[in-house]
Amino acid sequence: MNENIWKDIAGRYPLNPNANRVTKTIGAIGRMIDLPVDSAVDLGCGPGTHAIKLSEIAHSVTAVDSCEEMLDKLRAACSSSKIDNIECVNRDYISYA
Repeated sequence: MNENIWKDIAGRYPLNPNANRVTKTIGAIGRMIDLPVDSAVDLGCGPGTHAIKLSEIAHSVTAVDSCEEMLDKLRAACSSSKIDNIECVNRDYISYA
């Protein structure tokens, strides 16, 4: 997908578009594994909805997205929520993996 599309969308993209679904998904993962985990990766993280929830069950989270504007939204959310265990990586998730 054209990177400029995501840049344009980033300003209007809600931080938690599916917060309840994300909470249920992370909760289900937590019931299947021993918590907390050392690390987690959110590929194509967008504004970080999953990364933020993962930060509650992982010592460190790597959030990867090719759109710097989406990562800026995640950084702002981390700052306002005092989350310090998420590393933002501006890279295409396919080349990151």
